[in-house]
Amino acid sequence: MEARLRRAADRGLTELPWLDSRHSFAFADFRDPVWLGHGPLRVLNDDRLAPGGGFPSHAHRHFEILSFVLDGELLHEDSMGEREILRPGDVQRLSAGRGLVHSEFNASRKRPVHFAQVWLDPGREGPAATAKPSFELASPGWRAASGLMQVAGGDSAISLATDTEIYAGSLESGEAVTHALVGERLGWLQVLSGEFDVAGQRLHAGDGLALAGPGELMLQTPEDAAPGEVLLFDMGSERRTGWDA
Repeated sequence: MEARLRRAADRGLTELPWLDSRHSFAFADFRDPVWLGHGPLRVLNDDRLAPGGGFPSHAHRHFEILSFVLDGELLHEDSMGEREILRPGDVQRLSAGRGLVHSEFNASRKRPVHFAQVWLDPGREGPAATAKPSFELASPGWRAASGLMQVAGGDSAISLATDTEIYAGSLESGEAVTHALVGERLGWLQVLSGEFDVAGQRLHAGDGLALAGPGELMLQTPEDAAPGEVLLFDMGSERRTGWDA
């Protein structure tokens, strides 16, 4: 298995009075000719919104946008009439299809909200790009479980149009899990919190690891480390943007 490290300190940064956002890939004003994405994974942002802060109404097309709330509460509203408050452990999927408008705000005026946002690219042609926008919200309980839980794609809680499976994991100190990438499938491991030993390297919160199969990934929390959380993407290999740059 091939592996390429993306350290947290090397990510892009957008810093505003109400926002701290770290970008694993090129995003907004952050340009990176190497890290443009990995397979269908185009955006992986680590966002913190100050109390009352947020993104006013803005438009999207064709992307599948997923939000994983880690701390605090996130208010989502969109042009389909959906209005939801996302809480820790919630997973939301917004498929923009032929176009929609939405906003995201910290639902609290006292506490910050911390969430990871993911954009998957289903292609600008084909049924996913021209379909009606759609919305799903689930609380699969991945933070209460031990190991890796599939939370999106396949028969999991959240459906996806892209050839992608997303796993969320909560590991105790000393716990280890494995995941196999079959054939030429691509993977991405993102550390949300804690420390992990993987592929001969120590990863910390904010670090990412780009992967290319075939092979088996072994992920372990060090015995002397606090429990940690990760996201793991298992993706089709049709588009290898960034990997071969």
